[in-house]
Amino acid sequence: MIRRILFSISILFTISLISVYGIPVENLEVDSLLSLAHKSRYNNPLLSLKYSDIASKKAMAQNDSEKLADAYNNTGIIYFHWGIYEYAMNYFWKAYNIYSELSHADKHSKVLNNFAICAYVLKHPDIALDLLEKSLSVQTQLQNFQNIADIYNNKGTILSNLNQHELASEYFSKSLNLCDSLQYI
Repeated sequence: MIRRILFSISILFTISLISVYGIPVENLEVDSLLSLAHKSRYNNPLLSLKYSDIASKKAMAQNDSEKLADAYNNTGIIYFHWGIYEYAMNYFWKAYNIYSELSHADKHSKVLNNFAICAYVLKHPDIALDLLEKSLSVQTQLQNFQNIADIYNNKGTILSNLNQHELASEYFSKSLNLCDSLQYI
């Protein structure tokens, strides 16, 4: 909790420096740009898109594949929330390929989760459930319980919408129990 507060304060400080002192965004480091992009993607998606774009160009110039994939994933999330699913899938695909090459299992799995949600929205629930199962397998191996709880919840939502309420209830219960044990709620 304290870490999140400190992170938020640092982002606000960075935004203040940019707006008050006119520090050009292009002069920020890739990590700062990605942080700003992540923090602003819901309340100011156009600005987040700008930060992601600049971060991706800088990451390419610096040959930093992981940060490039992070920027692509953020861009995909923005397009997803705008309902432009084909663009979202394109950016998720770019991030997925890079994370696969880097053998970055955690981020690779998170992009699978993003793909799954897109697949479901595009009326492919079987593909979505399959992708979530693959993501769950990776997150289970990594023992990343917060992500496991999110995946359980996503599976429950899809199953509920498919009128498989009993199975959906099992996944919602698993998610809730895991969240309770993590004090996540």
